[in-house]
Amino acid sequence: MLPKPRRDPGSAKPAPGTRPFWSWLPRALFTFALICVTWVFFRASTLTDALHLLWQSTLGLRVNAATNAQAKGIFSSRSEAGLVIFGVGCLFLLDWFNQRHDLESRWSRLSWPVRWLGYLAYVLCLVLLGKFVNANFIYFQF
Repeated sequence: MLPKPRRDPGSAKPAPGTRPFWSWLPRALFTFALICVTWVFFRASTLTDALHLLWQSTLGLRVNAATNAQAKGIFSSRSEAGLVIFGVGCLFLLDWFNQRHDLESRWSRLSWPVRWLGYLAYVLCLVLLGKFVNANFIYFQF
């Protein structure tokens, strides 16, 4: 196991991986939001459609079906929205924990039945929460 990085007494910056959760969270949320906004432009048919979708989604209104977007809004139900928010929150916490601790070595030290239960849970989540529809691959539209 690697020793924890220590802060150099002459340095004003903390050692990597030792910053508190609240210091990197706003930057991570900003990056996540920026990536989500860029995906709107990537998936929209025209710039006008993308701007209309962003405008409507920030106001919390439903998008007009004429914009080639889904008319039902971002989430089909409150439970779906809650599940997505919970999942994204878990991923943020996992990333934060991974910066503090070496998860790969911890995972490899677990017994093989525990690891395989984890793999099975992962596959089960993919099957139960996955969206399996017959759609074209995203890059085929270009």
